[in-house]
Amino acid sequence: MKTVCASLFAFVLGLALVLSCSDDSPDDADAAVCDCAAAEAPITSQRLARETSMTSIPVGTGGAPETTCVRGIAISGFCQLDFSALRNQIHLIEAGLNGSNGWRCQWFNNSAAATTGSATVVCLVPAE
Repeated sequence: MKTVCASLFAFVLGLALVLSCSDDSPDDADAAVCDCAAAEAPITSQRLARETSMTSIPVGTGGAPETTCVRGIAISGFCQLDFSALRNQIHLIEAGLNGSNGWRCQWFNNSAAATTGSATVVCLVPAE
């Protein structure tokens, strides 16, 4: 009997807690609505900038295009090859953020023709 009473009490207490903290509570017992100023401006397309650099990737060697954010901080990036019928013989060795607030791509060209690779960094620009 004690177990049933304790379980029933816990159920009623849990139900009361859910009702007092939900958005559908009968008397809106939620915390007050926050009308504080935003800590930081929302990220919009106007706050994102892209910087790209290109480099030649000679036959039998590597190429490493690298680009840096002119302003703002690097948050992402990508590597891209010039259109080439020999793409399957050009290997991306490494890609990622570099130590100087930018993006770096390391390629190796195992094909019979030189090609061009590019590194693009996406930068988050401070709100104005």
